[in-house]
Amino acid sequence: MSNYVTMLTQIEQEYIINDLPENSNTKAFAEACYDTNSFNELCEALDPKNTDSPDETDMQVWSLTEKEWYQAIIAAINERLLESTL
Repeated sequence: MSNYVTMLTQIEQEYIINDLPENSNTKAFAEACYDTNSFNELCEALDPKNTDSPDETDMQVWSLTEKEWYQAIIAAINERLLESTL
């Protein structure tokens, strides 16, 4: 759990997908997460009880660091939140 909290505090919480670097794996992964997961599914990925978080397969396939994986998931969540307020 402490690794989870540390990682989240290191990541800017206000990211949305367009804030991520253009043509980056992080942005592409965030877009894929947004397109294929519900808000609840995205939040479940960050649940400290989820022993598969961060997903090692995702990080390997998308060539992401742990921090980039979290950035992408958070950006996708923030995008869903923004969508629900419009």
